[in-house]
Amino acid sequence: MFVGAGCSGGGSSSSSGSTGSSGNTGGSGSSSGTSGSPGTSNSTSTSGGTTGAAGTATETGSILGSNFTPLDALSHSTSGVINVLVVDFANACSLAMANPNANKASSSGLTFTFPSMPAVGAQTLGGTVTVNYSGFDSACHPIQGESAMSGTVNVTRADASEIDATFNLTMGSSDAISGSFTAPNCDYPAPTTNPTCM
Repeated sequence: MFVGAGCSGGGSSSSSGSTGSSGNTGGSGSSSGTSGSPGTSNSTSTSGGTTGAAGTATETGSILGSNFTPLDALSHSTSGVINVLVVDFANACSLAMANPNANKASSSGLTFTFPSMPAVGAQTLGGTVTVNYSGFDSACHPIQGESAMSGTVNVTRADASEIDATFNLTMGSSDAISGSFTAPNCDYPAPTTNPTCM
């Protein structure tokens, strides 16, 4: 459901977008604040999954000419691959738990994909981590996205309960962004049908 692995953000993004095996994110399109403002949510698991404390994230800098204001973050593991989803709407884990087969309309987010549980410290972009920006318009069609081409992701905590990091990245050819996230684990169920629009 959201902007995680499984649904490309279109454009130059190589992100593996929404639901899929790795992770849902996406936003409610509520990114009306200024770039760089911290976001929090009160996400709780609803049935069958686990989640830690509310996720938080900050981001400074524009992406594709627009401000991106994160309001939540979660981490999710599928077959050993770890996705951290930083999104522009609150209660991401609750929505993923309740609607595993839905894409979130008017949403966007950053997906940090680690091929395995990362070690604490600097990650190699394109090696131990990839970063993509993607999302959906009001009809759940993929919006233009882009991928991180250079920069750093520094993991400060990584375990089954939570992944925390700071980042300083160049998205596409010239979009410079920086920020941080605290992403509790969210064990939402795998999608079972083709995605619907929420």
